[in-house]
Amino acid sequence: MAYSKIHPIALGLTLGILAGLGTLFAGLLANIFFNGKPFVTTVGSMYVTYSPTIQNSAIGGLMAFLGALVGGYVAAWVYNILCEYI
Repeated sequence: MAYSKIHPIALGLTLGILAGLGTLFAGLLANIFFNGKPFVTTVGSMYVTYSPTIQNSAIGGLMAFLGALVGGYVAAWVYNILCEYI
């Protein structure tokens, strides 16, 4: 059975953009409307500087982008390697 390969850069960028924008907007919404602070606090336990301020939301969004970019790239790379052996 032939499996399709996944383009690692495309998957990494897609996941990075989604995670970065989601994290950025969650922090901004918690700053503006004072809702979702427990979620921001939970995410802030992973990203050290992430808190509901404008500057820290931007930094948290960038860190989420980079983390998801690397994670998506590695996941696609491992998937492609495993597809060669199946």
